[in-house]
Amino acid sequence: MGQWLLRIAAGAGSAAHVYFAYIEACTWNRDVIKQIAPSWFPAGTIVTNETIAWAQPLAFNTGIYNLMLAFGLAWTTIADAAVARSLGIFFAIWLLVAAAAAMHTDVTRAFLAQGALGLLLLLASIGSPGGPDLERRPKAIDCGKRHREGRNGEVRAG
Repeated sequence: MGQWLLRIAAGAGSAAHVYFAYIEACTWNRDVIKQIAPSWFPAGTIVTNETIAWAQPLAFNTGIYNLMLAFGLAWTTIADAAVARSLGIFFAIWLLVAAAAAMHTDVTRAFLAQGALGLLLLLASIGSPGGPDLERRPKAIDCGKRHREGRNGEVRAG
């Protein structure tokens, strides 16, 4: 059950970040900003087109970061169990850091989305089977024995 929840959370996070990347990289304008970050437009504030145009390359850059995060989360959905668990923990922490940044910049919707996905992914990853199976690990090789034997298997002194 844990692996399925991990993969569903990673898949949802991947889809969400493809959407975030599209919004930031392709549709950045005044209406989008007002919708996703209304606190950036307090009553009576006039934001010029020049300001929005100035911020557009920054939004594009953020969109590309979100696209890379989406690729990593997609990788998590198809990786084998041990790798998916490790990637899940890594990307969950990344999502939680992104949620903290969203909270710091007053983008409440991104904070809620990334925080919820990050927390769900972290809990699913920690609770997921797929860590190292110590019982099935190969036994250590006695390298000393190999050095004491000659090429034909004769035992050397030493």
